[in-house]
Amino acid sequence: MAIPNGDYPNGFSKYADFISKDPEQSVYRRYRRLSSLNLLYLQAELRVLEDDLSRLDFEDLKAQQHAPDDAHLLARSYDAFLADLEAGASSPSSAASLEKMRKIKRLRELMKEYLPFQWNSPLLGLDYDLFDNEKDLVALKTAQGQDRSSIFLLEHLGDVLPDTENMRC
Repeated sequence: MAIPNGDYPNGFSKYADFISKDPEQSVYRRYRRLSSLNLLYLQAELRVLEDDLSRLDFEDLKAQQHAPDDAHLLARSYDAFLADLEAGASSPSSAASLEKMRKIKRLRELMKEYLPFQWNSPLLGLDYDLFDNEKDLVALKTAQGQDRSSIFLLEHLGDVLPDTENMRC
């Protein structure tokens, strides 16, 4: 619901309204150090999970050598894996399956955090399609200089392309 006449209360809402009217006022902190720190910790946690899952795979390989039919089935059939999980800790394979599933669920959580834009949308609810309107997106900092493709296009098609330098969004 939009507020009529842009009469926002003092604070974040009023300041957001102000900077939305002039894109040059859109200056935000990147928190580069904190972002890097967060990614490093995520990488470390993912590395531990990777190592744990590799260990579990190695144990599955050993199990396939001792009880080939059961172990092969668990490794190749998700239905068999789920049935083994439902059996609970009544067998050694069930305990290993439970541990593997816990690790896989944690891996899924971390991967969503680590690679947020590989998922359909990082946002939910009303913001789900926030980035769908390309005309409503803006880069807070433009690239320095131009890439080779832009230079080529400007040199060869400059007279037919519109002058975007004097255009305002």
